[in-house]
Amino acid sequence: MEGHVAKIAAFPGHSAMDHWKGEARNWLCCVMSTKKRPLNGRPASTLGELPSKIEFTMPSKELRKLLGSIYHRFQKLENPKANAVAKQDFVFHMTDWLDDLRRLAAIYKNPGKFDRQSAGHIVAGFLYHVIPHLRAAGRLLLDQIPDAFENVENLSNERSTRARRPRRRKPSPGPR
Repeated sequence: MEGHVAKIAAFPGHSAMDHWKGEARNWLCCVMSTKKRPLNGRPASTLGELPSKIEFTMPSKELRKLLGSIYHRFQKLENPKANAVAKQDFVFHMTDWLDDLRRLAAIYKNPGKFDRQSAGHIVAGFLYHVIPHLRAAGRLLLDQIPDAFENVENLSNERSTRARRPRRRKPSPGPR
């Protein structure tokens, strides 16, 4: 986690620092327990990577430069200071999730090395972390991106609504 905050610190004054301080507190509450349970036989699942072994990837200078030039190709704000901040935010939102991408790529490359639980944690973590960053990067670069899958979301909402409806009881047989 400290490495992740260090990545953000590479972008001085970045608005995401407050976001990550809060996320770090929540992550530590959920992941780090104060008491380690004793092992009771063979573990039920294996993690792809333990949190203590996760390495944080800093984006290369070349990648940051390339993403900055992409930003300038598609966007330029009239206020130079605001433009510099928006470019910095865009680069941050496009690189903050490199480690998530690396872990997801490992699943795609060798799915047999992961059990369902550890792969599920990686996939869900990827979606929770990456989607908000991509939405923010998309807004910074392209202003607004239409939702091409809006109808799919509507179907998903219908399914979840249907699942919450109480089940009808079968009528009990009358007196015999």
